[in-house]
Amino acid sequence: MYKNQGSLPQNVGYGDFRGLFGVSDMYTEWQDVYFNPELALSPERFAMMEKKQFNHNDVHCTPLDRNTSKDIRLINLDYITVLDEA
Repeated sequence: MYKNQGSLPQNVGYGDFRGLFGVSDMYTEWQDVYFNPELALSPERFAMMEKKQFNHNDVHCTPLDRNTSKDIRLINLDYITVLDEA
Protein backbone atom coordinates (compact mmCIF):
# COMPACT_ATOMS: atom_id res chain seq x y z
CA MET A 1 0.00 0.00 0.00
CA TYR A 2 1.29 3.45 -0.90
CA LYS A 3 1.30 6.57 1.26
CA ASN A 4 -0.29 8.74 -1.40
CA GLN A 5 -2.70 6.34 -3.10
CA GLY A 6 -4.63 9.18 -4.70
CA SER A 7 -1.59 9.97 -6.85
CA LEU A 8 -1.26 6.51 -8.38
CA PRO A 9 -1.77 6.69 -12.17
CA GLN A 10 -5.04 4.74 -12.13
CA ASN A 11 -6.45 7.21 -9.59
CA VAL A 12 -5.71 10.30 -11.70
CA GLY A 13 -7.26 9.24 -14.98
CA TYR A 14 -5.01 6.60 -16.54
CA GLY A 15 -6.93 3.53 -17.69
CA ASP A 16 -3.76 1.48 -18.12
CA PHE A 17 -0.30 2.64 -17.03
CA ARG A 18 3.10 1.00 -17.52
CA GLY A 19 6.17 2.88 -16.41
CA LEU A 20 7.92 4.26 -13.36
CA PHE A 21 6.92 6.47 -10.47
CA GLY A 22 9.77 8.95 -10.83
CA VAL A 23 12.55 10.01 -13.14
CA SER A 24 14.83 7.26 -14.44
CA ASP A 25 17.94 8.82 -12.87
CA MET A 26 16.68 8.14 -9.35
CA TYR A 27 16.54 4.43 -10.12
CA THR A 28 20.07 3.87 -11.37
CA GLU A 29 22.25 6.96 -10.90
CA TRP A 30 23.34 5.82 -7.45
CA GLN A 31 24.24 2.33 -8.78
CA ASP A 32 26.71 3.60 -11.40
CA VAL A 33 30.34 3.40 -10.23
CA TYR A 34 31.39 6.01 -12.82
CA PHE A 35 28.68 8.51 -11.97
CA ASN A 36 28.37 8.00 -8.20
CA PRO A 37 31.33 5.95 -6.92
CA GLU A 38 30.83 7.14 -3.33
CA LEU A 39 27.44 5.36 -3.28
CA ALA A 40 27.97 2.48 -5.69
CA LEU A 41 31.20 1.30 -4.08
CA SER A 42 30.10 1.61 -0.47
CA PRO A 43 28.13 -1.44 0.72
CA GLU A 44 26.52 0.58 3.52
CA ARG A 45 25.43 3.46 1.31
CA PHE A 46 24.31 1.12 -1.48
CA ALA A 47 22.15 -0.83 1.01
CA MET A 48 20.68 2.46 2.28
CA MET A 49 19.64 3.43 -1.25
CA GLU A 50 18.09 0.00 -1.89
CA LYS A 51 15.92 0.47 1.20
CA LYS A 52 14.69 3.97 0.27
CA GLN A 53 10.93 4.34 0.37
CA PHE A 54 10.15 4.32 -3.34
CA ASN A 55 9.26 1.55 -5.72
CA HIS A 56 12.41 0.46 -7.57
CA ASN A 57 10.45 -1.31 -10.33
CA ASP A 58 8.91 -0.83 -13.73
CA VAL A 59 5.20 -1.02 -12.80
CA HIS A 60 1.78 -1.68 -14.30
CA CYS A 61 -1.37 -0.03 -12.91
CA THR A 62 -5.03 -0.43 -13.83
CA PRO A 63 -8.25 0.87 -12.28
CA LEU A 64 -9.06 -2.69 -11.12
CA ASP A 65 -6.49 -2.28 -8.35
CA ARG A 66 -7.14 1.25 -7.11
CA ASN A 67 -4.49 1.25 -4.38
CA THR A 68 -1.70 -0.92 -5.77
CA SER A 69 0.58 -1.46 -8.71
CA LYS A 70 2.04 -4.65 -10.15
CA ASP A 71 5.84 -4.78 -10.23
CA ILE A 72 7.08 -5.80 -13.69
CA ARG A 73 10.84 -5.79 -13.25
CA LEU A 74 13.47 -4.24 -11.00
CA ILE A 75 15.10 -1.24 -12.67
CA ASN A 76 18.86 -1.71 -12.52
CA LEU A 77 21.81 -0.75 -14.71
CA ASP A 78 21.15 -3.61 -17.14
CA TYR A 79 17.39 -3.06 -17.46
CA ILE A 80 17.65 0.74 -17.80
CA THR A 81 19.39 0.22 -21.18
CA VAL A 82 16.23 -1.41 -22.63
CA LEU A 83 13.58 0.29 -20.48
CA ASP A 84 12.27 2.49 -23.30
CA GLU A 85 11.84 -0.54 -25.54
CA ALA A 86 10.08 -2.49 -22.78
